[in-house]
Amino acid sequence: MAKRRKSASADSSVSLDGIFAIAEPVAFAQALSERVYQRWHNIGFDALAPGEKLIIRLNAFVGEINTNGFDGLLFNCTGDCVHEIYDDLLLLGARRAAGLVKEAIDFFPKARVPKDESTRREFLLSLAGNKKSEYEALVSRLSEAIDQPETALDLSSLVSRYARRTRFDFEESHAEPGATPRTNQSGLSKSHGIEG
Repeated sequence: MAKRRKSASADSSVSLDGIFAIAEPVAFAQALSERVYQRWHNIGFDALAPGEKLIIRLNAFVGEINTNGFDGLLFNCTGDCVHEIYDDLLLLGARRAAGLVKEAIDFFPKARVPKDESTRREFLLSLAGNKKSEYEALVSRLSEAIDQPETALDLSSLVSRYARRTRFDFEESHAEPGATPRTNQSGLSKSHGIEG
């Protein structure tokens, strides 16, 4: 994901001004997401602006949770960026969902989920006895809790509010090639299958 494939000027046919002119929150979030995914496809994850990376990570989070629960979140490639997902949820004000992610993070030694997928999988697959039972109970409880009304995520509304408050996080000029990103790099690959 680190390599830039096309020039930034060739990465989107819909202007950011046009998207920010959309008043309806769901339509706005959908248009912004489509633009982000087009830019990701054209220029790669590392060249995206911070707000664009947030959209990619949170869409992957929701997709993984809905498909495979918290076990999938931690076992699959989304686990590469689980700490950033936690920060993203806090940034958007989704404190209950962030709390559930934090519980999953805290299960790992020193509350650090390994960024390397192989290392993380090796740890999870090595769990035995009481530790394995604790993990299975935890991911089951967290997977059920994320679906409760008080924790459920209205990602469109959250992203819409955040984007309107921090438009600069979505500006192409805010994503300078080679610049140090605001958060750690995501390990998400384009083939993850999450759509905007």
